[in-house]
Amino acid sequence: MSKIVSVFFIMIISIVFSGCMKQDFNVALPENYKALKQHDYKVLNVNVQLASNSQKTGDLNILSSDYTLVFQDSLVKLLNDSKLFNATSKNNMHIKAIVLKNDLPAFGFDMTVLVDVLYEIKNQDGKVLYSNIISSNGLATVGDKFVGVERGYLANDRAIQNNLKQLLSDLELYNFDIKE
Repeated sequence: MSKIVSVFFIMIISIVFSGCMKQDFNVALPENYKALKQHDYKVLNVNVQLASNSQKTGDLNILSSDYTLVFQDSLVKLLNDSKLFNATSKNNMHIKAIVLKNDLPAFGFDMTVLVDVLYEIKNQDGKVLYSNIISSNGLATVGDKFVGVERGYLANDRAIQNNLKQLLSDLELYNFDIKE
């Protein structure tokens, strides 16, 4: 019960400070980044959503109302920047990311956010090409941000960024050309 009260308190404070803090899930690729291979698929659409109660693997402590939109924009930007997929391909793919867990600690000097995201990629015929749950975490210390709410936002940003980096690593090595 005390965790619920603490998270509620953090959410109230985050609403007060929301004008000052923005979620930033964007992953900066190294300047010399080059995809190992370009897959012959065009990303037609990307959708990010929160898990239903039956899908959740943990708490969904979401700090802002535009969380899924920011996540979606960051995922699209990462895929475009990576040039991992062929924008002119006739083969379309649809990517869905379901946030199963976004567990934010109620308080602490060091805050670690734990995230689980189920990524599903389907082709234009609805065939599942890729399905995987990626777990990640993000840490923010008092040295990073003194104010606890800001530390929570930073830890959350880092957790999603780490999740997206793991997804990119998976997709670089994944063989989408396997025919069943």
